Amino acid sequence: MEITTAILVHVWYEDVFLDKIYPRIVQHNGSVDFYFNFVKTNASDRCIETIRSNFSNYKITYSENPGRDIRGYMNMLSEIYKEEKSYKNYVFLHTKTNIDNFGVACLETLLLSTVGTFKTLQTVQNILEESQEYGMVGSATMFASGFYTEGERSKSLNIADRLGIQKDKVNFIAGTMFAVKAEIIDRFLRKPGVIERFCKDFVEDGIKHSGWHHAWERVFGMLVYDCGQKILPYDRSTHER
Repeated sequence: MEITTAILVHVWYEDVFLDKIYPRIVQHNGSVDFYFNFVKTNASDRCIETIRSNFSNYKITYSENPGRDIRGYMNMLSEIYKEEKSYKNYVFLHTKTNIDNFGVACLETLLLSTVGTFKTLQTVQNILEESQEYGMVGSATMFASGFYTEGERSKSLNIADRLGIQKDKVNFIAGTMFAVKAEIIDRFLRKPGVIERFCKDFVEDGIKHSGWHHAWERVFGMLVYDCGQKILPYDRSTHER
């Protein structure tokens, strides 16, 4: 069976991975490739052992913390490019959390719209592989537009200028967890040295709404529109009939 999808998971919070993400993604073992990224100073032995015991096609990578989930995504993409692997779809996930119930609800809806069930992922893959209209699929609840802070705006436009992409459409999936056509990401990031140059931006740490990681949350969506496609706000009750 040809494997067309890679699921990329950045892991920081052990309990979120084990309790929330692992049960959702293990059902897809054998039908996709997995990449797991850990921060070097925060790698969970329990998570790593769970991965090694329950997944077949997987690769574990390690990165620094500045840049958070985006740095993890970049690190896993670098590994894919280094191995000269090619996919039709990427699914980006991370151990999003928050101190209140809102963060838990956000995580759940982001997971349900990508890897919630075997049927969900299959439907999402079919949409991306068969549609010329949609290049990204993510939670309808988390579909958003624009900028929340001046820092997000300036950094997003800075990245857009350096990539040479459109800046008029700023729609995105808040939470930075989505499925996307691999060719859209590869078109801009697979070029030699590009990821390394952008990773140098990740000097801001901590939870900030003006960080580079929040800029990339928007840039991923901007890439889709630059390729003449759109984001599909996914609703299971509508799309899985």
